[in-house]
Amino acid sequence: MRGSRLVSWGHELDALIDHSATQAQVGAICNAERLFDSLGRQHGGDESTAGHGCHVAPSRFDECCERSVCCDDGWGWPRASSMMRRRLGVPIVHRPPDAFDAFFEPRGVVLVGASRDPGKLGFGVARNLAGGDNSGGVYFVNPKIQGELFGRTVYRAVGDVPDPVELAILLVRAALTPSILSECGQRGIKAVVISSGGFGEIGKAGADLETECLAVAAKYNMRLLGPNCVGIIDTHSGLNTTFLAPPGPEPGDIAFVSQSGAMCAVAIDWFGGHRFGLSRLISLGNQVDLNDADALEMSAADSATRVVAMYLETTADGRRLVEIAARLTKPVVALKVGRSEAGSRAVASHTGALAGSEAAYRAAFRRAGIVRASTTEAMFD
Repeated sequence: MRGSRLVSWGHELDALIDHSATQAQVGAICNAERLFDSLGRQHGGDESTAGHGCHVAPSRFDECCERSVCCDDGWGWPRASSMMRRRLGVPIVHRPPDAFDAFFEPRGVVLVGASRDPGKLGFGVARNLAGGDNSGGVYFVNPKIQGELFGRTVYRAVGDVPDPVELAILLVRAALTPSILSECGQRGIKAVVISSGGFGEIGKAGADLETECLAVAAKYNMRLLGPNCVGIIDTHSGLNTTFLAPPGPEPGDIAFVSQSGAMCAVAIDWFGGHRFGLSRLISLGNQVDLNDADALEMSAADSATRVVAMYLETTADGRRLVEIAARLTKPVVALKVGRSEAGSRAVASHTGALAGSEAAYRAAFRRAGIVRASTTEAMFD
């Protein structure tokens, strides 16, 4: 019965949503209000945030020290592109949404890690790519496979794949990912989805691999989605890079952005059971590069999307997310989990993210005009 999983998944996920606040969180409300009030000002650089432990101008709160409430008790300590690019000395450039077209309408897509084993994720992604009606070519890479898979030649290396190819999906062991990314860069591929796990969500060793991946991406001017993500679906272009079992979602006008892969499956199940259609589905994973703000901007810029729904465990670039949402004319509905201390710990073990303060999110969402959903069912309704 389609949609039946929503109830069980919903109760499990809603257990993370605890409306009670600790004394420290209550005390941070005024600080959070002051912090996000500054977002609407054209020039906040001369004002101090004295009173909440940090003396960085409000307009630069995402650059303040790790000890401050702005980062630790406010938005969490971001692990995504803005912070990692600073650490590597890579310039931060926010590209226009159409610069990411290769993620949704590639002229060619290659899956590295395709598999003939139905029990492996590489089989599911290959099946969905081969069964899609996207206009670009679909290619598979696995040096251990000879012959064909789903009627397509399996190549030994990324460099063997014919032109054109603009998007790569990587489903290889985490330790191999930086070297495969280098192959993609040498091949001229600019958009990469890293679906593999084993990165920042497992600890320092995995986080170090993320840093290596970002360094490679910066060298070749590539953009990364993931790692530890389900992938992308664009129902209007016919692209499906996920391993989720068919049937996929019907074309529609609602975009869904999620940091949880499980919630992607729930969304597809719910939309199918209620005869709603999706325009796009974006699974963010660990957000080593592309983050929730990027996904919101890309989804809102899509002409086929009328509403954007978001499932957030944390936010990687809080200021930019708020700024984008505030200027949109399309509605944005968000479910933020990990409100309690226990919920925050569960979130961290899932994608390696820090959940941040409930007070900060509440203030930011209100100012940005984001509709806040309190439960899984409310978000979908």
